[in-house]
Amino acid sequence: MAGHCHRPAWLGVSRTPVREAIARLVAEGFVEMAANRYTKVSSLSASEYDYASQFLAGLHRLALEQATAVDGTG
Repeated sequence: MAGHCHRPAWLGVSRTPVREAIARLVAEGFVEMAANRYTKVSSLSASEYDYASQFLAGLHRLALEQATAVDGTG
C-alpha cells in the first residue's frame, strides 16, 4: 500500500487497522486499489448517488431533530 505510510501517524493509529479498513472498503466496492499505483474512491452510478444523497439528507434531518430536542428549541 504505497502512499499510505503517513495516514496511520496522522490518525494516531498503527498501520494494521488502516490497512484492514482500506481492505474492507475495497471488498465492499467503495474503494478501488491497484497495488503500488493508486487507491481511490469508487465512482457511483446515478441511482447510487441519488440513494446516498437521500440517505445523507435523512441523517442531517435526524441530527437536527436531535440537536434541537437537546437544547430545547425544537
